[in-house]
Amino acid sequence: MAASNFKACEAQPDLEKQPVFYQRKEQTTLVQKALDSQGHDEWDSTQYDISKITSWEAFLMTKGAAFDNPGTWKCMAYATLLSLCVAACTHFSIYALTITPANVQKLGTFLTVFVGFLLGFFLSSSTTRWFGCTNAFLQLLDAVRSMQMQMIALGVDHERCEMLTRYG
Repeated sequence: MAASNFKACEAQPDLEKQPVFYQRKEQTTLVQKALDSQGHDEWDSTQYDISKITSWEAFLMTKGAAFDNPGTWKCMAYATLLSLCVAACTHFSIYALTITPANVQKLGTFLTVFVGFLLGFFLSSSTTRWFGCTNAFLQLLDAVRSMQMQMIALGVDHERCEMLTRYG
């Protein structure tokens, strides 16, 4: 009995010898692999040229755009195929003659109002979320600025001051 307990203890790794923080291996995500395979370099939102955005050249920018993604084109192709199938089924249906244009017009008016109503809710929630994110970012910057002023007032080393300010 004691021998089996001893073997079970030997099988478990010693937790005291393991590091507290594991070093992560460099893992590349699928997006990074796709960008690397297409020859794209890393890009973030701070690396843009405003002069291109205010000219006609803005319509030629595709890097990082929604239509740069092959999945978007695939989804659009499926949606187009589905709409063509529904149109063909409606056209060749035996009940196609019983559909009156007035009823279709009423349905179109209802859908227009309904979609406008949903877009209003979406824009309202998006604007509220953007405003909250902007205010939170400004509060973060104010906190970093006040921390920097406190460090200068308390006489913290300049190198330490720069490091703490950089990492916020």
